[in-house]
Amino acid sequence: MKEKSSPIPIFNALHTHKESTSVTEVKSVLSNFAESIPKTHFGPDRIIFIADNIEKMKGEEKLLLRKYFNKLLTGMIEREASDIELGGHGNGGYVWMRIFGKKERVNDMPQFSEDEAAIMIINLLNSNQRKFLTETRNLDFS
Repeated sequence: MKEKSSPIPIFNALHTHKESTSVTEVKSVLSNFAESIPKTHFGPDRIIFIADNIEKMKGEEKLLLRKYFNKLLTGMIEREASDIELGGHGNGGYVWMRIFGKKERVNDMPQFSEDEAAIMIINLLNSNQRKFLTETRNLDFS
């Protein structure tokens, strides 16, 4: 069995001013979109609202979220993680990765609300995938 390597910071330059600003910008885009979700929407209706309205987001905002998610995936490679978890109440809003079979919280990442995580993930989907998700309430990438 391969020995577990020491933890690697998910972003080697996370503490630079430029990277910190990027996290701030990402959180701003996510929270602004999340605030647009009607308070009367619950559960799947919130996801449907996000899927139906994600195209209204500005192109540069969508790109910013996509680049940020790519940083998460880069962090997976750096840590040799097999899985990533983002969203859902079970993870407390944190990003988690499965590293050598052990689920670990990524300590150098911000927390994301369930809506923010859903926005970030739905932003990655194409229109056919979003339609399938809203119709079947399921989308499998395995």
